[in-house]
Amino acid sequence: MSQHGLGTTFMFGIDSIILFLGIGLCAAALLGVASWAGQTLMSLTGTNQAHQESTRWMREAIRLRASNKSVKSNAGAWNGYRDFIVTKMVRECVNTVSVYLAPEDGKPIPGFKPGQHITLKFQPKGKSKPLIRCYSLSGAPGNPYYRVTVKHVADRGGDKGPGVVSTIVNFGTRVGHRIPIKAPSGHFYLDEQSDDVAVLLAGGIGITPMVSMLDHLLATNPNRSVVLIHGVRNSEEQQFKEYLGEKAAENANVHVINCYSRPQPDDIKGVDYQVQGFVSIDLLKAIIPGENCQFYLCGPPAFMESLHSGLEEWGIDASRIKYEQFGPSTIKKSTAGNETKHDSPDPVSFLESNEVALWNSSFESLLELAEANDIPIESGCRAGSCGTCETAIVSGKVRYTTGDKVSCNPGCCLPCIAVPDGALELEV
Repeated sequence: MSQHGLGTTFMFGIDSIILFLGIGLCAAALLGVASWAGQTLMSLTGTNQAHQESTRWMREAIRLRASNKSVKSNAGAWNGYRDFIVTKMVRECVNTVSVYLAPEDGKPIPGFKPGQHITLKFQPKGKSKPLIRCYSLSGAPGNPYYRVTVKHVADRGGDKGPGVVSTIVNFGTRVGHRIPIKAPSGHFYLDEQSDDVAVLLAGGIGITPMVSMLDHLLATNPNRSVVLIHGVRNSEEQQFKEYLGEKAAENANVHVINCYSRPQPDDIKGVDYQVQGFVSIDLLKAIIPGENCQFYLCGPPAFMESLHSGLEEWGIDASRIKYEQFGPSTIKKSTAGNETKHDSPDPVSFLESNEVALWNSSFESLLELAEANDIPIESGCRAGSCGTCETAIVSGKVRYTTGDKVSCNPGCCLPCIAVPDGALELEV
């Protein structure tokens, strides 16, 4: 396997990836994968000014981090919100922008584990209540700033219209704006102690934590093999396309595969993308051995559900499948004896609001019950990941709908994924 210098076209065929990972071309041939062998995996030409600027920043950040191998994720952490200032904005593609954020007080910021997120608070004009959102960090630890990358949601379906916060970030945010932020957190992050092949599976904007992981590995463990598979519609909507191509060209251990579901007429197979269609479990089986791999998933609901269930059916141990959960992308895991619906009309008392509401099975969570009764509970991820909605339990018990281990303080619950287990009193 030859090294390729910066600025050259990367000629790393899919068959080389297969051989590198220890399986033959026979499986690939069954799916027609071998037909792309020898084609260009990524092209480094046509980089526009915005992409060049973003790439330059990322290269410099990796060089700055190279001498600092450890990630101290708790040092310098703060409670509640802390004001950050937007110092730079870079348009990554037609519908996505990266926002660089530095602390207004100028004090150091804590590191984090690659893959984790931060919680941001926005105050839309004309709205009395702020909007809370969680965004994965798209940069790696060790920088004097945080970076998030936000895709504009143009249509949420039905009569919901465009995403409010994604519109604010993409079209209403400027350098110098102040944004309150909670310290990095989250249970989805890179296993830095492993040398197994890191298989990074991203659907659309789910690429953001994967870029963080890749950047960190390049700075701390460049000999670890990485296969990054990114599923998007076409080149116009692909975030970090040129940068990822550059990293693959520079590092023989990094392999990038683009899957376009709706390529544009000028998108060239073998140059801009390697697979026409969606990221599928059949594709993974064709090019990746199940053994000695760790799988990281982040993307929209259908992407997450399909790949997660496919990996389980393939026989991949659950400990080797790691995934990010935000809102509707949450993977509903079935656990014996853990029903996801709770039908008993238990009374739920919200003490500070002086309200009592009866539970019914039309609600998915205590958070939904509270919102239906105009009871304010601040929330972010709505998937039990960020801890924003953590609420004290005065009396009673809750059950969790996901079957996952929940991380919150003793005597508290996460209403976004909890249902009552009998009569319940909450301090909110």
